Amino acid sequence: MNGEPQRLRESGEALAELGRHEEALRLLGKALALDPRDVETWCLIGHSRIGLDDYAGALTVGNELVALAPDDSDGHLFRARALNGLHRFDQALAAAREAVRCDPDSAVAWRRLALQLSAVGQPDEALTAAHRACRVDPGYVLG
Repeated sequence: MNGEPQRLRESGEALAELGRHEEALRLLGKALALDPRDVETWCLIGHSRIGLDDYAGALTVGNELVALAPDDSDGHLFRARALNGLHRFDQALAAAREAVRCDPDSAVAWRRLALQLSAVGQPDEALTAAHRACRVDPGYVLG
């Protein structure tokens, strides 16, 4: 395979960083057609879906990532964020717990868990998860 998928992925990422998510998705879709198992491309598509508030699309991305790499936290994090955007808070909490299980050293996963615990009315547990995020990565900003 030539470098075309990588070129498309990099161009799509640059467009997404500029907030041009629709254009990014067109290029990333072409990259994915050339390499449908590319986790990095799937993640970039997920970020653009979230950037467009397309939580159903982001959930599809999360499901694809979990199918490709079930023990990687990325897919579970996309699922959690998408499910939260769809107001399916209990399912989002389960996905966040799975992200932490997959990567207990990820401040991002612990932050997502804290947010989801808060969303389901568990403030004490949310605070514990937020503290864990800070312990895992003291430089991580919870904002």
